[in-house]
Amino acid sequence: MKSLNRYLLAAVCAALVGCAGLNTKRNETKDASQKTAAAEVSVKNARQSGAASCASQELKMAESDLKLAKSNLDKKAYGLALTLAKSADSYAVAATKKCEEAKRKEAEAKIKAKKK
Repeated sequence: MKSLNRYLLAAVCAALVGCAGLNTKRNETKDASQKTAAAEVSVKNARQSGAASCASQELKMAESDLKLAKSNLDKKAYGLALTLAKSADSYAVAATKKCEEAKRKEAEAKIKAKKK
């Protein structure tokens, strides 16, 4: 009877560990998918802000990393997809900021020119 209880306890523990592993995998899948979707929005915003002309290098990096993130999602390489999505998002945000700064400086220069 004692050995049966031990086997049951071991089976229950194994099942709990397995369930915890599934939750971790689900969370990783969800995180990678959400971050990839967010990066896609950031890249779209960067394009719309004119990043192709004022921050082309950053935009290219963002688009490249986003493409790789999507590819790794398809391959179920969620950890790598998440890392690439974060990188794509960072490049896209940097591109957007660079364009906003360039537009701000251009507007200031126009104001100064009108004052003269």
